[in-house]
Amino acid sequence: MFDHAPAGSAEASRDADAPDRKRHSAPRTALAGLSNLVDGAATVAVVLLMAVLVAVMFAAVIYRYVLNDALAWSEEVAGFAMGWLVFLGAAVLFRRDGHPSSRLLQDKVSPAVRKVIEQLVEILVGIYLVVLIAAGIGILSTFQPHSPALSLPYGVVYVSIPISGVIMIVHWLARLRERVSFPAMAIVVLMVAVLGGGIVFATGATIEALQAVPAWLLWLSLPIAFFAGVPIALVLGLGATLFITMSGSVPLSIVAQRAYAGIDNPSFLAIPAFMLTGALMLVTGMSDGLVAFASAVVGRFRGGLALADVLASVLFADISGSAVADTAAIGATLMPGMVQRGYDRDFVAAHQAAAGSLGTLFPPSISMIIFATVTSVSVTGLFLGSILPGLLVAASYMAIAYLVARYRNYPREPGVGLPDLGKCFIQALPALVAPVVVLGGILFGVFTPYEAGAVAAVYVAVVGGLLRPRSISGYMRAFVDGANTAAMVLFIIANASILAWVLVGQQVPQQAALFVGGLTDQPVMIMLLVSILLIALSIFLEPPAILITVVPVLLPVVTAVGVSDLQFGVIVMLTGAIGMLLPPIGITLLVSVSIIQSSIERAARAAIPYVLVACADLGLVILFPSLTSWLPKFLGH
Repeated sequence: MFDHAPAGSAEASRDADAPDRKRHSAPRTALAGLSNLVDGAATVAVVLLMAVLVAVMFAAVIYRYVLNDALAWSEEVAGFAMGWLVFLGAAVLFRRDGHPSSRLLQDKVSPAVRKVIEQLVEILVGIYLVVLIAAGIGILSTFQPHSPALSLPYGVVYVSIPISGVIMIVHWLARLRERVSFPAMAIVVLMVAVLGGGIVFATGATIEALQAVPAWLLWLSLPIAFFAGVPIALVLGLGATLFITMSGSVPLSIVAQRAYAGIDNPSFLAIPAFMLTGALMLVTGMSDGLVAFASAVVGRFRGGLALADVLASVLFADISGSAVADTAAIGATLMPGMVQRGYDRDFVAAHQAAAGSLGTLFPPSISMIIFATVTSVSVTGLFLGSILPGLLVAASYMAIAYLVARYRNYPREPGVGLPDLGKCFIQALPALVAPVVVLGGILFGVFTPYEAGAVAAVYVAVVGGLLRPRSISGYMRAFVDGANTAAMVLFIIANASILAWVLVGQQVPQQAALFVGGLTDQPVMIMLLVSILLIALSIFLEPPAILITVVPVLLPVVTAVGVSDLQFGVIVMLTGAIGMLLPPIGITLLVSVSIIQSSIERAARAAIPYVLVACADLGLVILFPSLTSWLPKFLGH
């Protein structure tokens, strides 16, 4: 559509174009400077918001159990801080191209066609941002209820939506100016203004031509937009907006209202807190202690580093609750050493992706918290029910690693005597205490699951800081990384919530439930069909999007044939873990590949044995429900 700025070929042409280049370089410099300025301010704000969120939740626990008092406003303040954190964090991520997306179409076409696709993507992104700003302004003009504890209008947090949209528009313009020529940029901006303005004007109005557009055409456009390179969060939000526009009866402000409502849940407060915990584990070096201990325990076996990787990932998962944090922290520590010791680079990437995916199978898994929130299942029961299946999958991954190591003659690590093992245990003890504190506090009712994240973050920050002091910049980096990862997840949830609201309005969940339920009434067959569907969806959608839009649809179907909501929850976690190993957007696979600089295609092939063995474990969980129910029953949940 629009070419990138030409470099010029002849000397005379360069001389003639020199005034134009000088004239257009000023806007480029000004936009880049403005982008840097607002990004710096937003980054500082995100760090402060994360600190407020964790401090308030931790203070609530202290007041309740130490001072025998209650902070009635703690949940409210933390919720407002999280709302701002999500949308400002989304803007910070936007500046860094951090929102999950796929370049599948762009990677399969010629450079000329790729340029066209890239600029079409920029147009769609720009339209989304226009809609986000307009919807955010629209909700500010509507009636705003007041919060119960502080009696603050919800506009205090709603205003974060248009502000984040404006910040992202600045970054979008700066990025556009850097990538395309000035005339091309002007055309893109004009198209965005016309199309985005048209959507804003048409939403809420009855326009027969729009209502005549086939719904299937819009459904088809969503995966195409995603595979072209539009971030998944924006695809979900823009797709929902187009459906709302076609309806002709709903105001645009509902987009902002549903986006905020999607994250306005106390359970989601655990997400940023546990993401921060994972980042602090890496910065303070506590994850290094876990790795050293795991290596001391299993390193003497063939492929010892790979076995230690799985064990360390299980231990880290019990602290961070995040597969992404697990993969990044343990992977950054172990993967380079594995390659240096002669392990195949693609195997290392696949193995770490599999080990990292265990973060979704062990408490306090972020995905479990989201599942429990959208289904009203006991999060404590789900935590307990996932432990045996999680250990089964971890053992299976260790078996695969051991067999590959024997076949390829990967090295053993030097044996560690009992005194050295004791030293490694003492070194890892501060990190090993963290999951005991977190899970023990939840099980004995000392704090709620979403408060547990704050307790874990404070514990790691204080203990890790005392054992291995770090500079302020190191802690700042941990806060930024934790906030960015949390914003990525919650921004997807916010946009998925808009689409989920549209789907419910069109009775898609009811129709899907009737269709699946009509195929068979056998519980095992129903669960096999549901599992295949969830794995297929996980190839294209992030786990939060599936949990928000699909799980509420399927839950009545599986419970109607006698499957417990607890077993279904664990099965959803397992299918999500499998999806993390599948391109194009398998999140742990992408993180592993980026750390070790492998090829996603080769790493995906190397991950096939892990996918197959995880599918076998999934079959066992379907056939034997006691794998998920025994431990909760034994402990009285």
